[in-house]
Amino acid sequence: MQQRFFPEDFFPALTDELESNTLRLGGRHTFSPDSILLGSFIYKDEDARERTDDFPERGGFTDLKFPENAFSLELQHLFRSRYLDLQTGAGYVGADRKLDATFGFPGPDPIEIRSVIDRDLQHFNAYAYAHVGFLKNATATLGLSLDSLSGDEDVDKDQVNPKLGSTWTPFAGTTLRAALFRTLKRTLITDQTLESTQVAGFNQLFDDAELTEAWRYGAAIDQKLTKNIFAGVEVSKKSMTVPFFVPGDGGSLMRRETNWDEYLGRAYLFSTPHPRLALRVGYRFERFDRDERFAAGVRELDTHQVQIGMSWFDPSGLSASLTPTYWNQDGTFEGFIDHTAVRSGRDDFWTVDAAVSYRLPKRYGFISVGATNLFDEQFKFIEIDVDNPTIQPVRTFFVRLTLAFP
Repeated sequence: MQQRFFPEDFFPALTDELESNTLRLGGRHTFSPDSILLGSFIYKDEDARERTDDFPERGGFTDLKFPENAFSLELQHLFRSRYLDLQTGAGYVGADRKLDATFGFPGPDPIEIRSVIDRDLQHFNAYAYAHVGFLKNATATLGLSLDSLSGDEDVDKDQVNPKLGSTWTPFAGTTLRAALFRTLKRTLITDQTLESTQVAGFNQLFDDAELTEAWRYGAAIDQKLTKNIFAGVEVSKKSMTVPFFVPGDGGSLMRRETNWDEYLGRAYLFSTPHPRLALRVGYRFERFDRDERFAAGVRELDTHQVQIGMSWFDPSGLSASLTPTYWNQDGTFEGFIDHTAVRSGRDDFWTVDAAVSYRLPKRYGFISVGATNLFDEQFKFIEIDVDNPTIQPVRTFFVRLTLAFP
């Protein structure tokens, strides 16, 4: 469930359940050092449930079940040469989905009505990316992808997506990047794919709603100021056409579309004043502007983040990091139950993360102990991507073991 901005904006009668089992197999075959074939197979069996007990004492409830069996198969070929790197691939996803809904109507004689709707989906995709080094200090990315979907709920769709990107180093220590590309939110199992996740350093895969169409364009500069100081600035915009569903005749669902815009800006400064010390300062700005017909809880939102990082590395293998972060969020939000209940909110606060790590002998990995939101700061903040949270609402301790085998 999405973390909401106002702590009281929740529905206590709602219960979410999720059980998922996943199997993944991968393979790699090297025909030659310049020709590599990759393969991936993923299977998922998932049961999700949302139950709302409105009037449990009188038999009123809504019970929604989302069983799903899905698999994906992907193949990718990598070809490398002096002036051209070529990445080609194709994939298929087959998903057997259902919406099993049971409604309990309260009264002296409670009534239950059940409806099962098939939501099967087949998604085929193919792509090709060419990284062309036409000049000694410049690389162009030329790509094209195709998505073809068919299934229930009016999801038949074919879309061609061009990809353009460039990386240019006009002077020593200066790198300019730019990109323009179109995407269609792929049907992914466990959000994993072999396809390239970025074009010229700009991310093209986001955890948007399935079938979201998007154009993204941006520019960036990365600069080496001195031997130990690096800086950079990046700006981009993503214009999306987002699908949503409304009830139709006979219990069916009809697909509608609306427009969203997202803006992203970031700047950073890295420094290593001492071989054992690393310092960084980063600024990130995000703006969301959404159509009120379907805003998913957020109509407008501005988020500013300033992060200060300090890391110390000891020859013994010990290291420590401290990361204070300033947050400022200002937006217009919809009510969780009543979407027409719109109100504005703003909050700014600091959080602190800290960790201590030890490098295992012979570079076999790391063991880390740390805490996020170390001082248990209380705040108002809406988390847009709940599957990839950027901030912890409560103090959280963790122990992490990372192993690497040469």
